[in-house]
Amino acid sequence: MTNLASINTPCIFHHCYEFGTTSVFVCMGRPVPDPLAPEGVRKKIMPMSVVMDERIATGIEYSRFFAELFRNLKHPESLEEPFNSVLAEKAAVK
Repeated sequence: MTNLASINTPCIFHHCYEFGTTSVFVCMGRPVPDPLAPEGVRKKIMPMSVVMDERIATGIEYSRFFAELFRNLKHPESLEEPFNSVLAEKAAVK
């Protein structure tokens, strides 16, 4: 995981093969203007890239990872819950 915003650099996509044994590469870049912000509102977003080596996971595992990642980004307070309560909640929903 790298934070290129700390050195004012844009977000990059980097192929994992060039890092040897790195299976997952996550990068945050410098904040950029939000293209979806209403006119007259100055809002910035933090771009993020995730590159995963296809040799470590199947497509369904990728999709589940990103679903969980987006859920945690939208509701970061869920990360403060004990892990067992999250599992019990998911089991109750099914």
